[in-house]
Amino acid sequence: MPKKKKTRKQKIQADSRHTTESAALPSEQIQTYSVAKKEVISPKVTSPSTATIATSDYRYLSKDLLKTVLLTISIIIIELVLQRLTKGV
Repeated sequence: MPKKKKTRKQKIQADSRHTTESAALPSEQIQTYSVAKKEVISPKVTSPSTATIATSDYRYLSKDLLKTVLLTISIIIIELVLQRLTKGV
């Protein structure tokens, strides 16, 4: 069920309500807020450590890459064959 649209009169009333609410805030309350000073925390500088990566954990990656390359090559070959066949017609 669609929303009920506001009439022009309702929109004017809502607009006047919003403006009076913002004007009704005491200026003292607004001025009491102050910006807190942020302490600057510098990151600790450490020497870069060498991380050893065990390639035995990524054996599946080489198999997946090989499958991807074979699939890509087969798609390109099929495209070229189809292109040659349609050119002759």
